[in-house]
Amino acid sequence: MNTPSRGPSIEDLRGELRAVGARPLHETLMLRAWVRGLPLAQYGARPDSPFPKALRAALPALNARFAALTAVRSEHVGADGATRASRRW
Repeated sequence: MNTPSRGPSIEDLRGELRAVGARPLHETLMLRAWVRGLPLAQYGARPDSPFPKALRAALPALNARFAALTAVRSEHVGADGATRASRRW
């Protein structure tokens, strides 16, 4: 369930993907691309894209939602000089 303090969950994103016609294979492809840091629009832009038209049209908005899932909340420099990021989950 999506709560204001936590932001979207993976299940919320899966639901959004399904709402625009994604099937389980499409969900898997999208999540794999996202985890690898690949732009989601890259998959929809190909002429041989296996995604439904509604999913391709929704890619820019979905990309923003996926990015919000792991947004950096703050950064802190440790005693060793390394920067540590606090992410919103």
